[in-house]
Amino acid sequence: METAATYLDYMDTNKLIKKHNRIIELIAGKQVRQSINLIKDLVEVSKKGEYSQQLENIENTYKNMVKYTIEGVHDPERHKVLIRMFQSLLELADRVKQEILARYSGWHTYWLKENILREQNLAGKSIIEKVDDLVFKEELDEWLSQAGTVSLDPESDYTRKHRSLVNNIFNHLWLTDNYGEAETELISLVMKKDKFEWHEQSIFVSAITLSALRFWGSEKIHVLASLYRGNTEQVSERAMAGLLLVLYYYDNRIKVYPEIEKLMGELVVDSSFIEHLKITILQIIRSGETEKISKKLHDEILPRVAELRPKIEDKLDLDNLLPEDITEGKNPDWSDMFKESEDLYKTMEEFSKLQMEGADVYMSAFANLKNFDFFRTISNWFMPFYPDHEAIDVLFRDEVLGQGTNELAEALYKTPFICNSDKFSLVLNLQHLPSSQKEMMLKVFSMELEGLEQMKDNEIDLDPTKGFKTNVTQYLQDLYRFFKLSPNKKEFDDVFRSTLGFNRTNLFSMVLKDSDSISTFADYYFGKDFYNEALYLYNEMIENNL
Repeated sequence: METAATYLDYMDTNKLIKKHNRIIELIAGKQVRQSINLIKDLVEVSKKGEYSQQLENIENTYKNMVKYTIEGVHDPERHKVLIRMFQSLLELADRVKQEILARYSGWHTYWLKENILREQNLAGKSIIEKVDDLVFKEELDEWLSQAGTVSLDPESDYTRKHRSLVNNIFNHLWLTDNYGEAETELISLVMKKDKFEWHEQSIFVSAITLSALRFWGSEKIHVLASLYRGNTEQVSERAMAGLLLVLYYYDNRIKVYPEIEKLMGELVVDSSFIEHLKITILQIIRSGETEKISKKLHDEILPRVAELRPKIEDKLDLDNLLPEDITEGKNPDWSDMFKESEDLYKTMEEFSKLQMEGADVYMSAFANLKNFDFFRTISNWFMPFYPDHEAIDVLFRDEVLGQGTNELAEALYKTPFICNSDKFSLVLNLQHLPSSQKEMMLKVFSMELEGLEQMKDNEIDLDPTKGFKTNVTQYLQDLYRFFKLSPNKKEFDDVFRSTLGFNRTNLFSMVLKDSDSISTFADYYFGKDFYNEALYLYNEMIENNL
């Protein structure tokens, strides 16, 4: 066995994470002895005596179980003891990993966590057991007592204090390892109707999701399920997305926590949950196509469009494409424009279809627009776009954009094809564009708003899940950008790394058992040329006589 000193000589965060992942695999595979040996290595590095004692207790339990089994002793509680031992090993491995990362990684996450702990200590509340122990409890009480009665001036001290409170709540929910009474009460308070705005409650859900992805806790799963059941628009969709991403990420732990299986069993009884579940899983799977789509756009489509640009501009007469009277504007005949490049036209049609389906076709276009100061605040990556957000205020002072800002913001808010993160990128970038492009953007979004208003009622009548699908799709794309583009992305294990394989998870087989659901996903995979995944599901149907 390697000594702690030797291990530290070559240890880096990637090796630590890989070793931790290997431990989890061993525990899931019920290989207790091997997992204990690997955890011992990490415990030595952590230099925490309490972890050594906990591991020793687990090891003694394991030895006794082996002994009783060899001796043929019947223990009716054996299964429960075994499950609890697996849980103890998982939880110890997680705590040791966090301890080592906090001490050696130098990550911003742990610097921030240390600062919060220092503030709590200075306030004489080093242990948070109840919501009253929170260092920001006074500010929280003040806000709750006045919520809904105070008009928030963006420049006022009161608004700045409120913004700080929201940030403190987000950070606490995100950076707390184990949720207890304090967190349960805090979530109950901030999720009450009319106490915090819907967009603030939305980012609190993201904080809970990030916390669960950083440090496993079955209580966080129950919180997300409860928030989904609350049926608050935007909050419910985010809770569903968070719930499924967390369970997907920890798929090999599900069977070690019977209460999670029980919870999911209760949820799938609800037909609306099943419908929302299928929508969300499909969008998570779609995220696996994003890099392929972005590559095709960058390597094939954009170069071809650049080649054809002079001809297109000449035929389109761009100066008159958006006339002053936009109601008389006429869409150009795109098939005629591209008749000299039929394959490009077909590809553009394909991309339009992908966009309508919910595929992420704008990732590459906005990837370089995430360097604004706005995105230095982690919670802003998950902020829903809404017309009154302070980021839009700067546009009102713009000579060109000023008068049309309200209409532009409203159109952006309502458009279903651009995720929230990209909407903010677009707004933040607008002020830096030449005047002619600003004017064109105002006209484009004015037309967009008019078209969206005409479509809205018809779409809801045709598909009652349209709103849920739009919100969950945009949110998943927000999350995708965070994990792929955030300056601190190395500190967050990429949950979207291999989502195309969602169909092979314990979670998938647990919640989707009927032939219609399975065939829907099998057909999707087949239609996208993912034949191995399609075959896997078709074989599942045959084996289970579905």
